[in-house]
Amino acid sequence: MEKTGREPKPMLTKCSGEGLLLLLLLLLLYYM
Repeated sequence: MEKTGREPKPMLTKCSGEGLLLLLLLLLLYYM
């Protein structure tokens, strides 16, 4: 993947953060 530097970092970090939260919730539900 090439980094052009024009990609909106705040949006990417927000998406990744939401993805991590969803993964954590799925793991909790899976282990309950």
